[in-house]
Amino acid sequence: MALLARQAARAGLARPTAARRTLALPSRPVVRANATKPAIDADELKEKATVFANDTAAALKERWEKTEDKPAAVLVISGTVVALSLALSVVNVVDKIPVVSSLIELVGISVTGWFTYRYLTVGPDRDELFVTIKELVNKIYGKL
Repeated sequence: MALLARQAARAGLARPTAARRTLALPSRPVVRANATKPAIDADELKEKATVFANDTAAALKERWEKTEDKPAAVLVISGTVVALSLALSVVNVVDKIPVVSSLIELVGISVTGWFTYRYLTVGPDRDELFVTIKELVNKIYGKL
């Protein structure tokens, strides 16, 4: 055993002992990072978030007070949450089917490409799309 250890030591294969272990220095100089002031102040961001939350709460409260049939509104909101939950469950189940999920993804990419080609490449078609969107927005908000 000692013979093997001596041969390994001569060949440079000896295990390093505790006395021979040294800390390796980096080959490149280490650059220290200097802390700078962040671009966005945390207090300013907190204030903006608070103002946004208060404005949103006030708008929702005003909208709720304008609602005449509150039970129907609660029923519609609850039904919407349940419908979205069911739709999400169906999408998750369909997404787990290997071939169908890939096929649906391919259909989605194809429809996106067709829509881009059809409505966004030619000027008059773009204008038609903008008019359709404006009509839809006006119909939703009751301005027609």
